Formats: sequence, C-alpha cells, structure tokens
Amino acid sequence: MKSRSAALKAGPREKLSILVAERPARSRIKKREIKRLTQEIVDAIKDPPSFRHGVRGSVSILFCHDDFIQDLNRDYRGKDKPTDVLSFAMGDGDEETPSLGDIVISLETAARQHGKYHTSYPEEIVRLLVHGLHHLLGFDHEGVSRAVAQRMRRSEDAVFALVRDRASGVVKVE
Repeated sequence: MKSRSAALKAGPREKLSILVAERPARSRIKKREIKRLTQEIVDAIKDPPSFRHGVRGSVSILFCHDDFIQDLNRDYRGKDKPTDVLSFAMGDGDEETPSLGDIVISLETAARQHGKYHTSYPEEIVRLLVHGLHHLLGFDHEGVSRAVAQRMRRSEDAVFALVRDRASGVVKVE
C-alpha cells in the first residue's frame, strides 16, 4: 500500500471551495479539519467515473441529526427512516458545474453505528465523508454490477486508510 505522501505525489487537483455546516449549530465539528480532510480525500480518489478532466468547484457538507436526515431520505429516496449519509451530486464532470454537490451526514447515526464498522466515532464521521465524496465523484454501489460496486468499495477502503489516523481531529470532545 502506498503512503499518504506517495498517493498524493502526483500533485493535488484544483482546490475546492468547501462549505461545512452543522444543524443544529453546536460547534462540535472542527470545520477547518473537515475542509482539509475533504480536499485530501478528493485528491486521493483515483480515476473517478465523473470529473475525468479535473475536480473543481464547490462541495457543501452538512452534519445533522436523525430527524433532519430522515426527512431528506423520505423526500428524496422514499425511505422514511434515518440513514447515515446522503449525497446529492450536482454535475457529471462534463459540464461547467460550479458545485460537485452536497453531502449530509447524521451525527446520531454515526454515533450508533461506529462499532459495527470497527471505527471510533470520529473515524466513522470520516468514513461517511469518504463514502459521500465517492458518490459525488460518480462512484456507486446500488443498482450497478458487482464489479462496479467492488471498485467503489476498494477505492473507499484505500482512501479511508490514508486519512483514518487524523480522524480524532474532526470532532470536539465534550
């Protein structure tokens, strides 16, 4: 496996404009660290299905509670239950789209499920961010062939391994 520096040696892509918000605003999320990790994650994703000519633009990341993400999951996916992460892609990389899209992560779901994935709570937040960014860059695991889903999973695992050691810095301990 390549080291983080080796994986990024080819040079970073264009810098993204990254908006991070928390609803309700409690300032538990360390926004500066989330922005830094988001850029690093995007730079580390190799050969995204979309954005073959470079990843540019903006991405919005909202951290919320189950009630809010359940409303979105019901309204956009027809599933009236909370979920861990939702991604709303805005473009396919072949057009001049100013936004990659939006990612919504439920902090309550991340807190409940982190043990299932053998991660700490902060690591689970980063794992969900990696997953959401893969979706914005054109990867998918639902309604696709097994090979396509496995490609996404392998990429997610490789990228998460690069950033996992800094996950403790994304959330303030109360």
